[in-house]
Amino acid sequence: MQPNPYLSVAIPTYNREVELTQCLKSIVPQACEHGIRIYISDNASSYDVRSLVERFRSGYPWIFYHRNERNLGLDANVRQVISMVESKYAWLFSDDDVMVADALALILPLCRLGKYQLIMPDREYKTRDLSQPVEKWESLNHVVTPTEFTDPVELLVRYCHLNYTFIGCLIIDLSAWRRVDGTSYISCKWFEHLCILAEMMLSGKALVLPDRLLIVRSENTSWAGDWRVWAYNFPRALTKLPPAYPLKSRRQVLSGWLRLVKGTAFRLMMSGRLRGALNWQNRESILAVYRDLQAYNWIVAAYLALLMPERVAHLLKRLGA
Repeated sequence: MQPNPYLSVAIPTYNREVELTQCLKSIVPQACEHGIRIYISDNASSYDVRSLVERFRSGYPWIFYHRNERNLGLDANVRQVISMVESKYAWLFSDDDVMVADALALILPLCRLGKYQLIMPDREYKTRDLSQPVEKWESLNHVVTPTEFTDPVELLVRYCHLNYTFIGCLIIDLSAWRRVDGTSYISCKWFEHLCILAEMMLSGKALVLPDRLLIVRSENTSWAGDWRVWAYNFPRALTKLPPAYPLKSRRQVLSGWLRLVKGTAFRLMMSGRLRGALNWQNRESILAVYRDLQAYNWIVAAYLALLMPERVAHLLKRLGA
């Protein structure tokens, strides 16, 4: 069998032996049916990923493995694994997720059609051991029928806090991806792929699917509970988007995310302060992001209250509050 020219699966991985094993068990049997290549980029894991991959490759030859000499970070590893792919589309897939049965059979005709620069299936949440469903995200803005988007701003605002940022729900037209010079987005840690996709979609068409084609381990992301990723890196990436995305739309994305997080933004900031995420050295860089987005004044006020609690308390006392 010749390798499928339309679709491949690209998996960036780091130190997830059990999860990657389950991930490949869900993908390889259906990849065999269609000759779909699987690419794995190992970000210098501490266990022998090559041996794990070889066990699967002994029964299916179209699996390709690369190991980085050192941990390059998520963004560079995503770029690395995508650079390995030779088909028209790459399904960028998380190493700790599981692909549902017949997912590739559903996506492949869309890749043959070649109409979309981005295809985003939905996902199902389960507990970390995959034993129980988790329904906490059921109220979000999911589509109920396949929906085309030609307006990149509408796509960003509606799905940035959902599948647009999530590796695993991104099936990418590589010719469109490679036309973008992503060098200006290298500083957007954790969200470099979002910025590249946003620029790519300025002249593209996306298809959002209601089908839940992957199972996600809830709260198992590398940055789960990491205050700085969502309170600093995410808004910083929004400031880096192309000028075609209006300031109003970026603020809509930010406010949409703040409504989704567990607890209030103030509680998140307090958590970050207690963990030492804020200090005098990085205060200005953090505040600058929100100034660039012209975010709501109470956000900045909350930061200042956390950074300078004694001064704020003194000021309130003087004001008689």
